[in-house]
Amino acid sequence: MAIFPLSFAVGLFGWKSAVDLKGTIIVGTLKVLGALPLPVVTRIGRGLGRLAWHLARDMRRVTLINLEICFPEMPLKERKRLARASVIETVMTVCESGAVWTKNPSEVTPLSPRPRVRT
Repeated sequence: MAIFPLSFAVGLFGWKSAVDLKGTIIVGTLKVLGALPLPVVTRIGRGLGRLAWHLARDMRRVTLINLEICFPEMPLKERKRLARASVIETVMTVCESGAVWTKNPSEVTPLSPRPRVRT
């Protein structure tokens, strides 16, 4: 079973092969996002993350359950605030990953924090 079960058969030059529609759309979207400047992608990701908080009920529910397991003493209001921030940051990270995959490393490296080296 495929990770993205929505697929269809395409006939090119007499050959038939299955095309993973969801995967193709996701990879294509990441490539388009990767072509945009990173600050624009960050804003798009933040907006999509806010939308995901309202529309992706399973993602929201799982995040809230995980936070309840990890922080049972935390008030519900605070867990909801943290869950919302987590969902938004997750979607932003997915959107920004297109830049990491498609941009020249010299364009991306200045944007990432320097790793700490322990001596």
